[in-house]
Amino acid sequence: MVYSVGIFNEDMSRNNQYNKLDFENLTCLGRLIYPWTIRIRNELAIRHIPKDTQKLLDFGGAHGYLIRNTFSPKAVSIDEKIILYIDRDEDGRIIREESGDGFLFVDKLPFQDICFDCITAIAIVEHIKNLRSLMKEFHRILRDEGTLIITTPNHLVDKILPFLDKGSNQLRGKKVTEEHEHYLDRSQMQWFAEDLFTLKIYRKFQFGLNQLFVFEKMIRHRLNYI
Repeated sequence: MVYSVGIFNEDMSRNNQYNKLDFENLTCLGRLIYPWTIRIRNELAIRHIPKDTQKLLDFGGAHGYLIRNTFSPKAVSIDEKIILYIDRDEDGRIIREESGDGFLFVDKLPFQDICFDCITAIAIVEHIKNLRSLMKEFHRILRDEGTLIITTPNHLVDKILPFLDKGSNQLRGKKVTEEHEHYLDRSQMQWFAEDLFTLKIYRKFQFGLNQLFVFEKMIRHRLNYI
């Protein structure tokens, strides 16, 4: 899908997680690069979703790009703006799509224990202050040996962001370079996942600026989530 520089349409909001205000606050270069970046990291994550996934959660999924482009019979996308639910029939066609108010994560997710086969978190963990609490919640709601897929940028992105984003609504009043709470390399991400998940796949992409982590949930008889 190709978009003209300086032109916003509803497909961009639906497919690339940007609303009109966000898009207008991007630089010309950002309007070219951001849609491509979002699409690439989501499509990379989709390729690692197990084929037998029956119920999928996309945490931080905004307008639902990922769950609209995957195959899971039941999928949920949740972030602070919107919760989106999608059901598919046996042929993969969407037969139900409902939305609700967003959810701001503090320390708990609004789901029952062991209710998802796979969780994706695309370009979101770097925004979370209490990341260890979030990882514990992912562990709680994911089935045994379920899959957790995370993408997150490295610190070099801070040098590039000012050339792409003039201060979009996504930054919530912060300077562009203050958008991220932290940057995580492989060892740091594994520290947050310690005793919860086993790292199965790690790779860098988009010229080394982004990272993919594919984790498997550890089976634990007991875990303190407090």
